Amino acid sequence: QNRLKDPIEKYLSDNSYTSLILLEAGNVRGNLVSIFDFFAGKAPGLVTPVYPSTLVEVPLSVPLVVSPAGNSRYEILADREINVTFTGGNHNYCIWNSARHILENLLNSESSALVNFRYDTAAIVAQVKGIEGLNINFPRRNVTKSNLLRDLLSDKTLQANYHKSYLYYFADYLAGEYIAMYRTYTIDYEAEGFKKTVTFEGKGTRDLRITFRYF
Repeated sequence: QNRLKDPIEKYLSDNSYTSLILLEAGNVRGNLVSIFDFFAGKAPGLVTPVYPSTLVEVPLSVPLVVSPAGNSRYEILADREINVTFTGGNHNYCIWNSARHILENLLNSESSALVNFRYDTAAIVAQVKGIEGLNINFPRRNVTKSNLLRDLLSDKTLQANYHKSYLYYFADYLAGEYIAMYRTYTIDYEAEGFKKTVTFEGKGTRDLRITFRYF
């Protein structure tokens, strides 16, 4: 629908950002895909491309990485700060998955870097169902009307509960899974209609701080 085309191209042309494009495919196909297929507009495993490729317009200075369904493995080496701005993805699935992998790899590293996640709600969409077991779902009627995250979160009856559930995974769940990997694990979460800071004490030696900002 080209709904996100303009805001994403604005980020790509903004020299203040160091841009990286993660191209996603299925878990098996993603490991075998040829980058030349993407440039030619071909979708792995499909005879006819579902969507035309516009990657030929991406500046050569922007690296392209094939990521199997968002299951990227990151080697976290930063000492001070990591800034990630999410645009163009699906908030309650693909973006959730990418953020999860970044934090899991941070927790498995020796880094104590501050990680800042920024979500441009005018450049992100969402789907009806999110991750199984988390209440990060939207009514189909809302998504049919507009799947833009900014529009979906304008529903005040959904807003607080959605953010609470999204925060739960990155806070309570990850804190319990990696309790030996930090001394303190703090998340600052801020969005329209929802603001919360949570801190967990672990059995490790690092003080980790994560921020989630929606704008």
